[in-house]
Amino acid sequence: MSWMREYGDALLRTCYLLCGDMRASREVVTASFAAAYADMRFSHGGPSALACLLRLAFDRCPCRGSGAARGVPLAKLPPPERKAALLCLYHGLTAEEAAWVMRTSPADAQKRLARAEALLESL
Repeated sequence: MSWMREYGDALLRTCYLLCGDMRASREVVTASFAAAYADMRFSHGGPSALACLLRLAFDRCPCRGSGAARGVPLAKLPPPERKAALLCLYHGLTAEEAAWVMRTSPADAQKRLARAEALLESL
């Protein structure tokens, strides 16, 4: 239950920024917490609880295209760069943690973050 209090709002905002659909975001967050509680191995060593929850949410997010919340600068980023920016700039994850969440290499996560930062600066 403490994970819901600690991470629930941030996870919901992140899902909404990814897809722009609050109903879908709530469903993703609910399913992510259910999966996390069903598989409590996430709580013992390894990636942080936040990284585990974000990975579960990203795996469940139905919005893969440009459905991000409108009026937000992140909405102008392609989905891979948007995810890297959310993970590293918003949640403060390292490139290694972001790579784990996105199921990619740390080098690729760093490249996505660099592209995101460059695109955000150009806006």
